[in-house]
Amino acid sequence: MLKSRHAEVAFAADFDGTIDSSPKARNQRWLTVHYTALGFAHPGIYVGCGRVVHYGAFVHGVHRGPVEEVSLARFTHGHTLWVRPGAVRFDCEEVIRRARSRIGENSYRLLSNNCEHFCEWCLRGEPRSEQVERALELPRRFARGASAAAVALLAVSAASRVWS
Repeated sequence: MLKSRHAEVAFAADFDGTIDSSPKARNQRWLTVHYTALGFAHPGIYVGCGRVVHYGAFVHGVHRGPVEEVSLARFTHGHTLWVRPGAVRFDCEEVIRRARSRIGENSYRLLSNNCEHFCEWCLRGEPRSEQVERALELPRRFARGASAAAVALLAVSAASRVWS
């Protein structure tokens, strides 16, 4: 078992490469592994034998980096590791194949092609980032609230002209 931030979750391969052959573990080997730095989670795809495929951009400073396969130790850079379980569209081998197919890609974009977009594409076939979606929700809420307030002000102003 590997501790997650929220609960203990089964993990198919411990990080020295020993494989748990239970059906549940075989289906969870591709779970995304994360560490948190500067308030953001950085995910990667654990591909077995202590290796992770991830988007290396901005991980080791302000330099953009490509999708790369690295050791777990290099991936975490001393940060605490956690695992995020979740439903996936593809089996373990396909997730790993998808992750490795993009090694060398160097098209990182914070809002549209970041490390979370990469992992979601590997696992579910849909590039998306909950962190980006949450970050953009606050300005959207503010804009909706400001629009509603402006409409209300216009209505009050028009009503006051009618009554005066």
